[in-house]
Amino acid sequence: MLKISKIMKLDKNSTLPVTHVIFDLDGTILDTESVYRKAYRKVCKKYGKSEKLTKKVENKVMGIPAMQVANVLKKECDFSLSAKELRSELDKNVQPMFENVRLKPGAEKLITHLLRSGVPVALATSSRKKNAKLKMAGYRYLFEGFSHMVFRDDEGISEGKPSPDVFLKAMELFPDECSTDNCLVFEDSENGVKAALSAGLQVVLIPDSNPLSFDDVPTYKSLDDFRPEDYGLPPYEDYDENSIGSEE
Repeated sequence: MLKISKIMKLDKNSTLPVTHVIFDLDGTILDTESVYRKAYRKVCKKYGKSEKLTKKVENKVMGIPAMQVANVLKKECDFSLSAKELRSELDKNVQPMFENVRLKPGAEKLITHLLRSGVPVALATSSRKKNAKLKMAGYRYLFEGFSHMVFRDDEGISEGKPSPDVFLKAMELFPDECSTDNCLVFEDSENGVKAALSAGLQVVLIPDSNPLSFDDVPTYKSLDDFRPEDYGLPPYEDYDENSIGSEE
């Protein structure tokens, strides 16, 4: 069992230097929140449940696995469908939209910089592998440099976020030694931050459209505002934004 350490407010004078980085996917790298909200609203409208799908309910299901989403929506919106049937209905509506997802501001710049600087980078997401691959399809040039990726339906992952399972697995899979004290997670959701903290990792929060704040967790408006050197990572000094390429 890994020791859970208190996360103090990080700055260039107090943070332990970061050697490894783990990114969340939805809402952190990819701007998928609006896509999911559209799918939820479309399905609720189809079954006459629009009035029950409040902003509070929508926010409640952000950053959790699909089956948990279905269970929450079934309960909160009083669906007669089984949770499995509702998940299938949501999948049918959301999957065609994945090809249009965009990168979050600053994501390409930061990831490209870390990879070119030799920093080991991994992905840990509550998304199932099939859906995650659909979302990432247009940005293979960016994700191909990741050390590894951990998905909700991977073997050995018993629970999604806020369980720390995906983060602990991602940390274990780095080929070189990775300490919880020197591993930094980028997250956008409440459940994601809770999962990272439960794993004992350093974490920074980049909230999506839902305002969030945690005591002792550094928060940035976007990845563009993150300063790598404040965490012991290589600075952007030698970064050439024009050299970012797209998949050929």
